[in-house]
Amino acid sequence: MSTKDKLFEAALYLFSEKGYQATTIRDITSRTGLSPGSFYNHFTGKDELLQAVYDHYTQLYIQPQEPAPDYEQLLSQHDPRQLFRFLNKSYIDSMRNEQLLRLTKIILMEQYTNPIAGGIAYQDRQRLLTSMEELFVHMQKHGYIRVKDPEYSGRLLGYVYLGFASDIVYHLFLEKNNLDEIALQQNEIIQRYLDEVLVNPSI
Repeated sequence: MSTKDKLFEAALYLFSEKGYQATTIRDITSRTGLSPGSFYNHFTGKDELLQAVYDHYTQLYIQPQEPAPDYEQLLSQHDPRQLFRFLNKSYIDSMRNEQLLRLTKIILMEQYTNPIAGGIAYQDRQRLLTSMEELFVHMQKHGYIRVKDPEYSGRLLGYVYLGFASDIVYHLFLEKNNLDEIALQQNEIIQRYLDEVLVNPSI
């Protein structure tokens, strides 16, 4: 690993543990075993390093936009309950990636004071909400759900998932709880919600 990568990884850890404001350049270099002076061979300051963190997240998780899920195909393969279990599992599995989890925590922490972090967080939220709206429109089309406004109902569930994301970060970093237990609790909430909207709750 290059010196620059070591500094980046140290910053990623410390920004997510202590927060950006509370982390000093000396903290970062101490974690890597480097002298504070060597930091400036690679970054002009802490702000540039934070920008590198945001750029990394954007390059990995936003710019390579994955195609929108093919809900027609997914609904032909899974009934709604199975589909949401699959979606929940995929989401939980992604949160087992420690680097992604730390990047997410930094963005959540900084979104209200840093416009770049705020923009990333907003874009992520809108992508999730739009995806849930589209899924509910497809479920209504297939006669799976009984709701007056599928886009509204999907968006509502999208906001639930956003709350779940914050809960996961809290439980993993502060409470040190088991991710599997959190996943079971969240899945139970989703299944109860489906009880309320499915035409045939037994499926």
